[in-house]
Amino acid sequence: MLQEKRPQAPWLWTFAMANGFKYEEDSLPSARGTAEGRGVSVVVDVVEEGSALKPVPKLRMEIDLHGRIPDDIECVQYAWPKLRRWVPWLNRGHIKTGDEEFDQKIWVSSQHTDRLLAYLTPERRAAVGELLDLQDNGPLQTVAMMTGGKWRGNDLGRPRLIFTLDISDLGGAEFAMWLAIKYKALMNIAPRLDGGLIRSI
Repeated sequence: MLQEKRPQAPWLWTFAMANGFKYEEDSLPSARGTAEGRGVSVVVDVVEEGSALKPVPKLRMEIDLHGRIPDDIECVQYAWPKLRRWVPWLNRGHIKTGDEEFDQKIWVSSQHTDRLLAYLTPERRAAVGELLDLQDNGPLQTVAMMTGGKWRGNDLGRPRLIFTLDISDLGGAEFAMWLAIKYKALMNIAPRLDGGLIRSI
């Protein structure tokens, strides 16, 4: 009797089966599918980081956004908000929305200021804030909203929410918990960041 091959990433296989996604192991494990009409991909990748370019295993989760959205928005959280006051070049490309609390906390850029400001309504600014608050004090991670171009060498092709996590120090059970929590949070936030038929865009 042939034994079934054990998945390279059992926690990702479990996640894929629980959500009706397709689990694959071409070069590295991945789970892809559709949930609530949105494309979802979760990929394990190896990224070279640091001065010694040490290979670090990373998880990258991407969730599609819908509707008309300016195609070059980037929203990320400031790593050191107070440092911006003393190092002016850190503010290069930063567009201010007029919401002081939001502007102090979040770096937003776009080549089309008018379109960006039309899109970032108070409701969407609140959703962006919640999205970036997912970048907490847990294992090394990055959360971003990107609506075009490339993200760390990956061609996005469409507006997406992105969550990356360093998984080098996480065990399977612990990581499965992180994955489920972040996925649920991203799926709850995504509808609030969808674009509409905004005439100015």
